[in-house]
Order: sequence, then structure tokens, then C-alpha cells
Amino acid sequence: MKNTISLLNGPKPTWLMLIVLMLFGANQVAWTQTIPTGTLPAYKMQFALSLNVEKYRNENIDAIDEEDITALMGLMAMFSPDEEILTIYVSDNKIRVEEQFFKKEIHLIDKLSDQAYTLDTASKIAYKTFNYLGQSYMDASNETGDGEALGMKITYTDSLKTIAGIPVKQAVITFEDENWIFDGYPDEEKENGAENISIIVWYAEEIPAYYYKEYDYLNDIPGAALAIGFTSNSLDFGIVATSVADIVVPLSLFEVPEYYEVMGWEDYFTINEDLSIDGDYKEDSEFENGYRWAAKKVNEYDEIYGVEDKNGKLVIPHQFRFYYSFFDGVAVVVDSKSYRYGLISKKGKLIVSCKYDYLYSSSENKIIFEKAEKYGVITPKGKIVLPASYDYISSFNNGMAAVRLDSSYGYIDTKGKLVIPLKYDYAYDFDETGKAEVYVDEEVFYIDTKGNRVD
Repeated sequence: MKNTISLLNGPKPTWLMLIVLMLFGANQVAWTQTIPTGTLPAYKMQFALSLNVEKYRNENIDAIDEEDITALMGLMAMFSPDEEILTIYVSDNKIRVEEQFFKKEIHLIDKLSDQAYTLDTASKIAYKTFNYLGQSYMDASNETGDGEALGMKITYTDSLKTIAGIPVKQAVITFEDENWIFDGYPDEEKENGAENISIIVWYAEEIPAYYYKEYDYLNDIPGAALAIGFTSNSLDFGIVATSVADIVVPLSLFEVPEYYEVMGWEDYFTINEDLSIDGDYKEDSEFENGYRWAAKKVNEYDEIYGVEDKNGKLVIPHQFRFYYSFFDGVAVVVDSKSYRYGLISKKGKLIVSCKYDYLYSSSENKIIFEKAEKYGVITPKGKIVLPASYDYISSFNNGMAAVRLDSSYGYIDTKGKLVIPLKYDYAYDFDETGKAEVYVDEEVFYIDTKGNRVD
């Protein structure tokens, strides 16, 4: 099996991993307040993992695959219950999704057009994707009021509750056709849990619905999903909104920055012909001196990765669940057991052990790391430039990176020094001309690298 994603590489997910991905994935709200030019009203929603750990530990889990247990335990180890893993901005016609899970990507969708993009913040590339607003997974309502199509069925219940101060209603998604989820998995795999799968969505009708990329099925929910839960056998976990705010944001928040290169979606999925699998060894041009990735199957569907030399001798054991493309001579790798992040060199050396909660791909010879819910900066050799100090750090661009502490933004330089104070409500990366767009007190303007306001 060849790997088909150039930026993030890894095995074909098990059924549990597929459902985890599906979890992360409209009534319109009219705002009447007067807003400044260049801004628009929107809802900002922040999400964290929700894991029913006691239920998982106490109930019979014999029917669950050991790999799935390991994967879930890895999630528990990586994220605290209140750690932000997803931020979503939604207005009547626009959506912005910031993922802080396994991949740090931004998704932009314009509901009124076919414009949708996935932004890779490390490479500064915007991949044009698809707007699925016109596509419904439901055919028509049947006599019971439940719609069903493409193997998906939504049942709306009478259950009500409040999440993050917002009243929500419940919808239950089930799957009549497991092939819609498993894409050809054999019958025995379906029998290990497919028939018991359901997704519980708690949605707010007062907030416009959001959807993006693989999670376009949320387009069929009549409001924004504030909690998405997955239940199967004895597992019970998902994501839940920890805060919801009605705010005014710059219109540019929903636009691709000018300094990003725009490419087609087909460029995101490129065939990696150089992967070594099961003795079919081929040289990986990203490594030096003949070193290459080597894959080992752990079951019929999953693989883990190591590194071997040109003679096929394993120099790093099969221990990585994912690996990223090389930037500045290093690639980010993810340990298959702990799900922690480390760095590997083009010479096949593990130069930073898998000890971080997250690592961005390198930009301008600086790598952003996350540890204990704070962000810092290291070099490609693992030297700490800035200890974990901020709630967020963007990739470096033009020698600067935006940082956030509590709710205020500022900028650091490549030495980790705070050179522009934390005084903005929101701050974008600096572009190639040395200007950055900032937002404060509902006003949008540009600054230079010294923090001076410019036209």
C-alpha cells in the first residue's frame, strides 16, 4: 500500500481512527449592530476533547481491537480535558476552522460561492478545496421525520441542554450502510463495531451551521454543532465547545493571505513512489546517503514506520505512526505508542526524541513546539530558543511570529524576544513586504516590523 499524502504520512486508519477524524469535522442569524468597515459579526467557538474515561475503564472492552485501545490511550495522554484543539469562526456566509489536533491546518469556506481553501501554515500554501453547501447527505424525510441517504440517517430527539451557556438540541447520526464509513473494509471488520456506531450531535439553532472538508455531513444539521460525540461498544468520547462568543472580526480572517501560494487540491494528494514497504525498497529522495522510510504492517490495515539504509538495514526501529515532509533538513515524526512528536534528520538520525505534545514543520529554521498546553521555539537541532511560554505561536514569516497570551496578541523575533507588545485582539503573520494586519477595538489596520502603524 502506497502512501498518498505528501505533507502528512501514515497508515490507513482503523475504524476508531476514522471515527476520530469524523468527529472533527443552517439556520442563518441576522446581526443588527453597526459594525466598522472591513469587519463582520461572527461566532467564535472553542472546542476541547470530551472523554468518558471511567466508562471506558469500567465496561467490558473485549470486543475492541488492541490498536484502537492504544490509540485512545494515546489521545488521553496527549490532551487534557480542557485543552483547546479546535477553534471555529462562523458568520452567516463564511467559515474559518483552525485545527490544533494532529494537523495544524486552517480551513476557509465561503458559503455563497465555490471558494474553499485548506491553509498549510508551515509551507504557506493554500490548497483550493470544495464547498459542499449544495450537497446533502439526506434524500427526503420519511414518515417518521428522519431523512436518510448515502448510508447516513439523522434522528432529531426531544432532548435539550445547555453547552457553554447556549441552549442546544440533540441529533443522532447512525449509519445504515457501513461501507459509507469503512470504504470497503471486510465484513469481519464491520462486525467488530460498525453496527454499533452512532454520532451524537448537540447543535444550536441560533448559530449558523459550520462544515468543512471531510466533515461536510454537518451541513445537514440545522445549526452549529457545539458537541459531537461518538459511541461504539464501550467507547464514549468526542469534542465539546468550552466557550462561545458573539464577536466582530476582520473580514480578512476568512480570506487567504496575499503571501500564500494558491495551489489545486490535487497537489495536496501526491503519490509518494519512494516509500519502502514489505521488501519493495525504493530510495526516498528526501533523505541523504540512501536512507529511506521503511514501513511495517502491524495488522491488515495499519503500518508503522522506521528508517533503513541503502542496504535495507534498519537504523531506526519501526516506531512512528506518522511522518511529515522535510523542511530545513528535518522532518516531524509521531511516536506510534505515546503519540508524542520528535524530529528526524535527512541522515536518518532521530535528533529530537518524541517528547513534545506537538511540533510544527520548520519555517525560517525555527520550529514551534507545544508542551503542557504552552508553546515555545526550538531550532532544527533541538536547541531551545524560547521555553514554552505562550498560548499560541504562529509559524515564522519575515523573521517574526505572532504570539498570544490569554486574549492578547503580539510578535516575537527569531530569538524568541517579544519585540511588539501583547496589545492586539488578533494578529496575522507578516507578509513579504514586512506588513502585518492587526485588529484591536474593532479596528483593522497594518503595522510594520517595529509595530508602527502603516497605510
